[in-house]
Order: sequence, then structure tokens, then C-alpha cells
Amino acid sequence: MISIPSSIRKFFPYNSLRPGQGLLMNEIYDHLKLPHKFILIEAANGSGKTITTLSAIIPIIKQNNLTMIYATRTHTQMDRVIAELEEINKKGSDQGYVVRGLTLKGKTEMCLNEEVRRGTIMEITDLCSQLRKNGSCKYFTNLQNFEYNLKTGKSEELIAIGVRYNICPYYLAKRLLKETDVIITTFNYLIHPFIRQIFFKDIDKLISDCIIVFDEGHNIIDVALEAGTQQITPRSVKRALDELIGLLLDDDVPSIQFLKDIKSFIETTGMAYDPKEGETIEIAVRKSTLKNIFSQIKTDNIENFFNNLIEKGVQVRELMLKNNKLPRSSLYKTAHFLQFIYQNYLRPDYIHILRVSKVKNKINVEFVIKTLDVRPILNDLFNARNLVIISGTLAPIRAFREICGMTLDNTKERILPSPFPFENVSIIGVQDITLKFEDRTEENYRFIMNCCVEAAKNTKYNTGVFCASYSVINGLLEQGLKEKIEELGIKFFMESKSMNSKENEAMITEYKKLPYKGMRGFLIGASGGRNSEGVDFPGKEMSTVVIVGIPFAKISYSIKKLIKYYQNLFGEERGLEYAYYIPALRKANQSAGRPIRKLDDKGIIIFLDERFFYKKYFKLLSNWIQDRIIKIEKYEGLVGRIVKMFYNKINL
Repeated sequence: MISIPSSIRKFFPYNSLRPGQGLLMNEIYDHLKLPHKFILIEAANGSGKTITTLSAIIPIIKQNNLTMIYATRTHTQMDRVIAELEEINKKGSDQGYVVRGLTLKGKTEMCLNEEVRRGTIMEITDLCSQLRKNGSCKYFTNLQNFEYNLKTGKSEELIAIGVRYNICPYYLAKRLLKETDVIITTFNYLIHPFIRQIFFKDIDKLISDCIIVFDEGHNIIDVALEAGTQQITPRSVKRALDELIGLLLDDDVPSIQFLKDIKSFIETTGMAYDPKEGETIEIAVRKSTLKNIFSQIKTDNIENFFNNLIEKGVQVRELMLKNNKLPRSSLYKTAHFLQFIYQNYLRPDYIHILRVSKVKNKINVEFVIKTLDVRPILNDLFNARNLVIISGTLAPIRAFREICGMTLDNTKERILPSPFPFENVSIIGVQDITLKFEDRTEENYRFIMNCCVEAAKNTKYNTGVFCASYSVINGLLEQGLKEKIEELGIKFFMESKSMNSKENEAMITEYKKLPYKGMRGFLIGASGGRNSEGVDFPGKEMSTVVIVGIPFAKISYSIKKLIKYYQNLFGEERGLEYAYYIPALRKANQSAGRPIRKLDDKGIIIFLDERFFYKKYFKLLSNWIQDRIIKIEKYEGLVGRIVKMFYNKINL
């Protein structure tokens, strides 16, 4: 048994350690004693990562008067961190210490003023400031003489207090943050550069005085890529024209003509394409095209042209603020967007596309600029006192570190062994079946469909199936998957791109409850979809999971450019692996881990695509999968017999 220092033991609230916990605590504690040290950790779920990380870092922040910022991907994960802090404080009540923690959502979620909360973060910030200055926000005014003491709490509790006493929950939280040891928030508040700037200003902390933890940190790259994406639509350009002509009564002919030309370019180019329902097409906007667009501006100083257009957008925002309305201006947004393109269109780390989609038979067109390089977006985070990034699917860690721009000299990399007992988890992979595009035949779909039905038939509780794409789901449905599942008396659930978050949440809640009612459910969705990563299905909630195909991204213009950019940075082989293989296998790893969340969880995982055994892909599967997976022949009925044998052998 590995011993842990008394300084850590003081804050660890449980009587015993899980396998690997002591090792991980010591690794984090020893490495972060000095500033500007970072650590990247892959540790499987069930390792007790949250309490381990908290217990190792709290002594450091207490000793050095620092603040821990614990970032999670979802609000549900934020609640788990608070729950562990409450366990720490139960122990602390006997020993005379308290660790204060608070989950912090943004003004968009915590503001009680309905007029304010409908805006973007920038609009809300400006209007909130205006209302506070002129005394027009009753919630902020009422807060001045309000007293409240809190050890640990959730944003929802503060919102409830705000509603009850007519006070501002956000500024109540901000007041409490001055004494808070652990601030729990979501990725966006740390990764998006503009939001990050506002976040640290609002919490009144220097990033250099903070230890930042990213849980499920493999998401950092995707969130940063989203933060580096901007878009406008013909509708937003039309609104910009309406503001310029109708609101400001401006007769600036060059500005009006340029906006009309941009609107016409987006509409004319985009509307020449007719995607299928639910499909999105990317059309490259070449640098030569952009050069030609900017050459149409009738001025000798294009930079001044954009600055003047932005200033007119500022005038619109000020008019709105004077009337205590959201400072919303399409002119301001559009002018900034076009200026950014003008200033950066020759840079190799940006691409420009028209994105054309069809939803409910309506064509939508967006003019998009996307970054290919997350390093400039993440760079400020490396000014933190320390940085901890932990995930069950972080490997290959070298690739993650290089893509993010972290240097090896101050970054420690660690992969912990899986804590799951071998007898509790069975993993099989079927040979001689692939879902390469040319192999997506009726015969192969029928075999895969039968495997899914056999697995569900012989599973005592819930079954989950995660497919490489929604088109693969449709291929299985065409073979009668839904009907065959329902013939077994199993309730069928299907994830859909058209579902909103509330509809999906209601579906998942119903699915999870079935085993406790003596019923069974069958859930099918996409690897990389909202249920394959953001939702846990421990115990009876999902006993068997089937991974159908490798979820490679559709080869689009963006993907081609990302591959080429990474190949220029990291070399031809590694560039392809970093840009294309790793994201796909990470999605598969995440899907496979949905039912195995706790040490006593038991289940079987089935990979239906022999390509998972190809060397270039197999090495990218999580270590705990590589250690356990067994190849089986493609044989009708074999999957069902293996599933039946597994559940007959173990106690559920």
C-alpha cells in the first residue's frame, strides 16, 4: 500500500484508497509544489479522479494562498466536485478546517433580469454594467445590504436565494468568491479568450495565482477549435445594413455597397448548392476570392474603412444602452468579422468556408472563418501557477501536448493502470467485418444488426449501441433493427440530431429508469454524440455496449486542411494521426467506457469492425481496452452466445 503525506491525508475524507489513488495523489502533489509545473494524466473512470485531485491540490493552495479553478465539461460534473468538497468538509468539521467551494455559471445563466439574460456574453456584460451604474437593476441594488455565509454551494442554490430575496445571484457569487478556495466552472469560461478575460476580471483573481484543473480534459482541443470559429449569415448582414441605413440614417455609399456585395456573395454562392435534408456542405473560399472582395472597397485605407464601420456599430450599441436595452448590433459584429478576415486571410492557420445546410427543407448559408491551430487560443492558460489536465482518454499524451502547445520541459505525462478487475469487464472484437464505405452492404448491415439484437436479447439489463455515424444508424434501421428489438419486449430509444437538450435528457432519464422497474432498454446513438461522452450509465443503466464502426470524421474541406496543416507542423504520418485517427479513436474509447464507471460495474463491450485491430488504430485504443480485447470470428450467433455465457458467469 502506497503511503500518502499527512498534508494530503488531512483532506482525504475516505477510510481506504482505491487502486492507483495513492500513486496519483503523490504524483500531483510532488509535481505541483513548484510553480509553472503542469501534469497530464490519463486515468480510467472509477479511479476516483475528482477526490484524488482535490485532496492533492488543496494542501498546496492552502499553504500558498492560491485558488483552485476546477473546470468540467458539463454542469452535472460540476455538482460531483461540490459533493466531494462536502465530504472533505465533513471530515474538516472535526479537525477545525473548512474548504470553501462554489460552482460558478455565467451571467447568461445566473442573471434574473429577463431582458439582460437573452444576450451574448459581451452584450450582457455591457448592459449589466450600464444598469448597475445608473441604479436601474433592482437585483444589484437589493444586494448591497444582504449578508450570506456559505461553505460550499451550487449556482442553483444562489439563484434560488436570488429569486427569494430579489437579489443578484451572480454578484452574490462574486462576493463569496473572495473567500473561496475552489471555484468550479465549465470549460468555456477558461478556454474562450474573450470569456476568459471577463471571467478572471469577475472573480478578481490573477491567473498566476490559480491552479487550474481540467477534468475530461481531452475536450480542450474541440472546445478551443469552437472558440476559434466565427460566422455571419446573409440575415445578419441584412440587419447590419438596416442598422446603417435605417437606424443611423447613414448614406455612406462605399460601406452600403460593400455590405450588399458581401450579402450577395454569400447568398449567390451558397444557394447554388442543394444539400440533402440534415446534410452540411463546405465550400472553400479561396484567398484569391477574398483578395478580390476586399479590392472592391473604394478607399485607399481599408483598415480605416473597417474601423469606421466598427465605430458605427458602437454607435448602435450605445443607442441601445441608453434605452437600457441589450447593446446588440449586427453592424458591429459583421464589421469585426470582416475586419478580422481582412487582417488574417493570408495566414495559414485560418480557413474560410461557406457552410450550406438544409433543415426542414430550408437552405441555410453561413460565411465561416475557422482556426486550425489551438495554441494561440490556449497560450494564456500556461500563465497559470499550475495546470492539471486529466481524462480517461487523453492518450496518446504526446499528441495532446503538442497540439495544445505545451512544452515537455515543465510538463509531466502519466498514464495510470486501469483499476477495473479483469473478471468484471469482457471485451470482444469481431473480425472480417468492416464499415468502410465500400463495405456498407445490405449483407454486412444485416449481420451487424443481428449482432446488436443478439447482444440485447442476452443482456439482463440495458444495452447501448454507438455507431460511426447517423448514416450507419439508418443502415441498421433499414434492416429492421427497431422492430426486432421491440419483438423481444425491449424498449427502443434512438438519439437524433434534431432533438434539443431537454428532449434528449428526458429520453435518457426514461432509459436509465427501466432496469429498476424490471424492464430493459436499447439505446442507439452516434459515437461522438451527446450520449456517448457526456452521459454515464453505471450499474444496470447500461450493461452491454456495442461500438459499430470507427467514427472517422467525414472528409470535408476543413478536415483536409487540418490534416495538411498538422502534417506541415508534425510530419506526414503524425500529422494524419493527430488530425484524423486520434479524434476518431478517442470517440470510440469514450463510447466504450459509458457503462464502466465504477469499480464494481460489470459489463461486456463489443467492437464490430475489424479495423480496430489494425496496428495504426489499435495503438490508439485505451490501454484498458488493449489489455482485455479478444478477437472472435465473424460467425452468426456467436456474439449472442458469448454475451449469454458472460452474464451467466457473473452476478449482476
